[in-house]
Amino acid sequence: LGVAGRHDAADTSGTVRDIPIVFSSVTDPVASGVVPSLEAPARNVTGVRHLAPLETQINTIQSYRPFERLGCVYIAQENNMVATVNKLAPLLEARGLEFIPRPVPLGEDEKPDPAAIPDLVADVARAGGEFLYIGPDSVIASRNNTAVAEAALANGLPTFCATERPFQRANVLMGLGGRAYNVGGFAGLKASRILLGDAAVAETP
Repeated sequence: LGVAGRHDAADTSGTVRDIPIVFSSVTDPVASGVVPSLEAPARNVTGVRHLAPLETQINTIQSYRPFERLGCVYIAQENNMVATVNKLAPLLEARGLEFIPRPVPLGEDEKPDPAAIPDLVADVARAGGEFLYIGPDSVIASRNNTAVAEAALANGLPTFCATERPFQRANVLMGLGGRAYNVGGFAGLKASRILLGDAAVAETP
């Protein structure tokens, strides 16, 4: 967003509009306003998502074990997580399932306080959570995945993660997502096709 700006922004000053931009690992390009459509970006931006569709993630959890209540500890200051939570809630409700979201509070420095994570995970368990969802969250999934996983284990909560890093560093149960290596390779392939004139960026899904 800092480089490309929103696709529907009235003021385009300070953003790159005249050369192709290829991103990797953007959680939800449509919800964040990077492109109007995944299939047809219609601007000089395309790239690769690293997440499986939320419907597929829910199906994966349910294929392992049916559940009625899904908990999630997340950072409300991260647009990607807000978009994920806002989509996850109605998807679960449509299936007759309950969502238990728990945003991490801010500390004295006005930043999310990781020390609150264990209590929030315990609160999900007390509320009847049967699975803990670890979303595409830089604070939770990337920098505090071990704390989340250990708190979940201590409270008897199985964990599902949507990104690769928790698998590499923490004792999580399961998950579904693209490997960062593959995501980067695919983004590089798209960039090379655009540079060689074999693909138009605005028409590259």
